[in-house]
Amino acid sequence: MPADKPRKVATAGRKRFRMDTRKFVELWKKAISDPLGTGTRVLDENDWRTFVLSCFALFSTQPHNQEVLATDPEFQNSGTDAEYLYLSDRCYSKCTTIRRRLRKIGNDVALPHGYRNRPGTGGGPSRITINEIASLFNG
Repeated sequence: MPADKPRKVATAGRKRFRMDTRKFVELWKKAISDPLGTGTRVLDENDWRTFVLSCFALFSTQPHNQEVLATDPEFQNSGTDAEYLYLSDRCYSKCTTIRRRLRKIGNDVALPHGYRNRPGTGGGPSRITINEIASLFNG
């Protein structure tokens, strides 16, 4: 390294909100299952919100995550709206990572209904689905 350039010092990274994958998948499976065993699932726009809030309720009780919530400026206050806004993108990111890996081995799973309408950094309800993307290439 040249003498005239200052050496970069590693900065402490932001602590991550941890979610155990096994428990996360159990909640996800429950969110997309047919609880009455009718063979048809009644879709509800609140499925995604219910899933995210279930994740928050389960994982926010862990000591590490309590520390993260206490120090993270993104988490301003308590209440279901704040909890949902804080964890929604994190849950979506974890779901898409798991889903992508499952697709590689030939297993496709659905996300809880209503995920496309979630708030976040994406395009909201105008998000394009994979079927719409395929039709653009084929059409």
